[in-house]
Amino acid sequence: MAIDLLKGLGVSALAVLSATVLLPPAARIPFVGVLLGVAAGVYPGFALGSTPTRERRLQWLVTVAFAFVATAGIAFSAWWLTAGWVLHAAWDALHHAGRRGAWVPVHYPMFCLSFDLVLAVYPVLLGTGKRLFAEGTPARSFDLVDTLPLASGIV
Repeated sequence: MAIDLLKGLGVSALAVLSATVLLPPAARIPFVGVLLGVAAGVYPGFALGSTPTRERRLQWLVTVAFAFVATAGIAFSAWWLTAGWVLHAAWDALHHAGRRGAWVPVHYPMFCLSFDLVLAVYPVLLGTGKRLFAEGTPARSFDLVDTLPLASGIV
């Protein structure tokens, strides 16, 4: 399991490094958007041979949804891509991690989880996406007004 996480980190680091070094800044966000579509499209490919029709339909529906998110990220704001990658990581963790049947390779959910989370950070930290707040927007500060300690010790 840990080796699969490390593999995902390595491949995602290679993708980010390649995009940063080889692509002009204007092409980096579209690259990450296309990767999101490809990552989402892998699961229907896995599901083609050995899953019920209902499962295949679900995989395609989710793939189409991620394609829309990727398109929004390319066209409007890199934050859509970050949201898409985080949602894809959640999809991997919640939907596929417990289903290591014949159609999902055993290594893939953990590999994909780490890959997705690295790619979620790239558009907003290193890419050239649109800013969430306009240049010159003053910083805001917040004051803690209350806490609620739980029996488990979490505050």
